[in-house]
Amino acid sequence: MNQAQRAPIGWIPATVAGVVGGSLGGCIVGLAEACYLLLSAREIVDYQVFPYAAVLYGISGVVLGTATALATFASGLVLRRRIPPARLWAAGFVLPLGFLGAVISIWILCRDFNGGAMLDTQVIYGILGGYVVLSGVLFVLASGAIARTMLRVLLTPLGGMVSYGGIMAFLLLMHLGAGQLGEQPAATMEPVPELEDRPSILLIGVDTLRADHLGCYGSQEGLTPSIDALARDSVLYEQAVAQASWTRASFASIMTSMFPSSHQAYRKSDVLSDEVTTLAEVLSDAGYTTAARINNTNLTARFGFQQGFTDFEFMAPYYPFEATETTYFLVLYDLMRRYIGEKLLSGDRTVTTYYHDGREVTDEAIRYLGEHRNDRFFLFVHYMDPHDPYFSHPYDGHAVARIDDEFPDPARAEEIRTLYEGEVRYLDYQLARLFNYLQQENMFNEMLIVLVSDHGEEFLEHGGWWHGTTLYEEQIHVPLIVKYPLGFRYRSREHQFEPIVVRNGSRVADQVRCIDIAPTVATLAGVEPPAGWQGVSLTTDWDLRAERDKLAISEADYEGNQLRTLRTTNWKLILAREKGRRGNPPCGLFSLAIDPDERRNRCGEADLTGLQAAMEGEIEAFKGRASDTAVERQQTAIDLETCHRLKVLGYVHPTVDCSQF
Repeated sequence: MNQAQRAPIGWIPATVAGVVGGSLGGCIVGLAEACYLLLSAREIVDYQVFPYAAVLYGISGVVLGTATALATFASGLVLRRRIPPARLWAAGFVLPLGFLGAVISIWILCRDFNGGAMLDTQVIYGILGGYVVLSGVLFVLASGAIARTMLRVLLTPLGGMVSYGGIMAFLLLMHLGAGQLGEQPAATMEPVPELEDRPSILLIGVDTLRADHLGCYGSQEGLTPSIDALARDSVLYEQAVAQASWTRASFASIMTSMFPSSHQAYRKSDVLSDEVTTLAEVLSDAGYTTAARINNTNLTARFGFQQGFTDFEFMAPYYPFEATETTYFLVLYDLMRRYIGEKLLSGDRTVTTYYHDGREVTDEAIRYLGEHRNDRFFLFVHYMDPHDPYFSHPYDGHAVARIDDEFPDPARAEEIRTLYEGEVRYLDYQLARLFNYLQQENMFNEMLIVLVSDHGEEFLEHGGWWHGTTLYEEQIHVPLIVKYPLGFRYRSREHQFEPIVVRNGSRVADQVRCIDIAPTVATLAGVEPPAGWQGVSLTTDWDLRAERDKLAISEADYEGNQLRTLRTTNWKLILAREKGRRGNPPCGLFSLAIDPDERRNRCGEADLTGLQAAMEGEIEAFKGRASDTAVERQQTAIDLETCHRLKVLGYVHPTVDCSQF
């Protein structure tokens, strides 16, 4: 080798090699993640994620690739050896691809195949070792291809720009072309004659609304005049029990009339299985038009809640940098948004960063009602306002959020509770607009309206805050108000549905469950509830219920807190299978008749051993029945951004490393 051949190339060509190689290597990883996101999403087609991924990962690849190429170039200077341009390019290409690929692979395996837990060290070493070998092979192949084939054009700035630009142009055209297709209009259905004497149905789900903050449930604060007025025209169920204390699991039970361990959608990555039969599917099959307006990440199509809805809309929060829902899930988008976007924007909180508030949900509901007033419809609307972050009203940017402080100073209890009460008052005002519209349009009387919360909220009643980690009354005793249409309910009798007068404006003291909602709605819609549903219609007289159907079971498997509770009219037993972060006692037995606040744990008391044993036996029997009826568990990819979005709403513990999901 002569002196010219031994002379090193300049730093500019080395930089170009790193930029071009790194951009392409990062781009490949980004496009692979984008494909995975789309394949793992349910009924979501969003091609914006591809150009976004190409840009974000391409930029990361440029940084890693340039650093690698320059480091390789510098080593040649130190060793006084000439590093061929093809090898510099291959080094800049392989390191971003191998490094980012290894990290993403470990995240996916932890998140989707290991229950969110970190992989064994040996497995991680094996993955890293595999990527080292793969990177070595790619380095050899890329070096040879760049040196000996037409791909050597990538060594030039123009060649690199053309190759990367061509990829971007194709991805942009694919995204724009898909956008030109537009949304297909919802299919219109001819009215089904059999539904003419059936009511339209409005299901109002409110997130995190405590029963004891409503005037109709005893509050003296005057927060809910509109809900209280609805209750006076409805049947109020004083002892309604949710089957879970966080949103996805609880609404899955409401929609499927199944306990959490049967529908299997009660852990962070769980999806509502295709095997279950939802209320929306039952009503759609009966001829109803079905629609949902959702503003909680836990209830989206990604988690299977679109089943049965012909018109399903997730009112997603506003995404910085003009991103779409799928793009929002990219790992590097999350980093860009949090560490760049939030620093450029005002430090004040904006509600639409988290969810669309009650005003917008009511606007959407009124718009739908106006367009479909002559149909027989089932409309599910979801309000998030009582959920943290608790915003000041009128909005001034001040809010308190679980993600900021998992365990607030008890001295702040009054401040936090006051903010929560303000959110409840704001919710009630927006519901007043909805109820007034129904009255003005003469739709109120003939409609079946169900208002229910998925769970409550804790304000230090048992030493903690927020929800999801216990099954005490403040979390599972929920408001349930049913306005029956025209004062009637219907009973199936040889496929004929005769009206049975029910007194709207009455109160029911008997214990009921949220799994009883779907059978009630189906019955009033003239449909026999499916055999797999585990609830019974609220129209079934208490004395005619099976003894098992008078009991309420609630379950939790949340942030390591695994609990079940059995609630009778007068007693409640809580069993914790494992000790999670919350530190729940393994057994809690409470007399609700004399200790409704669950202050005195009577587990182990000698005179109650028979009662405790009987209740424990019933829970064990329930576990067996639930196992027999459980559908196959389905999971979805909770990528870093989904994890972050759940974290800011308090569904993922602030200390959890989202990279392990």
